[in-house]
Amino acid sequence: MNNKENEANHRSCPVCACRDKKVLQTIVMKVPENYHLPESYDVAVCNKCGLVYADTRASMEDYDWYYTHCNFYGDDSKDDHVQRFKIVEDLLDKYVSKEAVLLEMGAGNGRFGMELKEHGYIHIAGTDPSEESVRRLRENGITSYVANIYSEVPMEENEKYDGIFLFEVAEHLLIPGKGIENVRKMLKKDGIFMISIPDYSQIGEELSSIPNYFNLEHINYFSEKTLDYLLALNGMERIAQMRTGVNLTQVYRKTENVNLPDRDTNKLLKDLRFLHSHSF
Repeated sequence: MNNKENEANHRSCPVCACRDKKVLQTIVMKVPENYHLPESYDVAVCNKCGLVYADTRASMEDYDWYYTHCNFYGDDSKDDHVQRFKIVEDLLDKYVSKEAVLLEMGAGNGRFGMELKEHGYIHIAGTDPSEESVRRLRENGITSYVANIYSEVPMEENEKYDGIFLFEVAEHLLIPGKGIENVRKMLKKDGIFMISIPDYSQIGEELSSIPNYFNLEHINYFSEKTLDYLLALNGMERIAQMRTGVNLTQVYRKTENVNLPDRDTNKLLKDLRFLHSHSF
């Protein structure tokens, strides 16, 4: 882990970049020494937009190392992508034509792209930081290349896509605004962006699953409104929503004029007391 411990290296708000925050809770975990990530972080709330987030000391390099060496999303052990297609099928039917040029970012094992292909979608591409994931995508006939959401957008990718998908990724991103800015660059005018997250304003309903939501990897605790705030800052307006338990899928359209929502005062701010007695 980066040894610079001073406050200047802690995160500003990953949505609006404000440094005015309130610490709600400190989480301490048992972390193997080779993970390159800190064993503790503060859960903070931004006093401007209301996002709750992990005020971690870890750097981009630390997370790149961790995801390269310690966790992998390219195999079938985490295969929820077939279910994902079924969940969002109605949204696809309404907003995405079979002839649309589509991209899944953070494609992992590629099952969602394969499901799209099997259901008649023609122009499908995928990106993933893992060479193994990209190899698997290509073996299944899906155009793909190694990249992460922060990678510089090639000239030929500017305004190329009618639709972009990002499932269960945003909560992991150290600098989500940079990634969403790239999404906007790649979308055509009026293009569609479909994104899913765990809605942290709802997690108090599932206390037994707390370690699934507050852990080394989840560092942005979005709600419906703070996700809207992030997307509005990047010129995208929400046009549809779907909920499955605590999982939230929202559809945005690239546009020129978006009004910022009010500051979020979501349920999580009041219910963090349930973390106090939880063992990590």
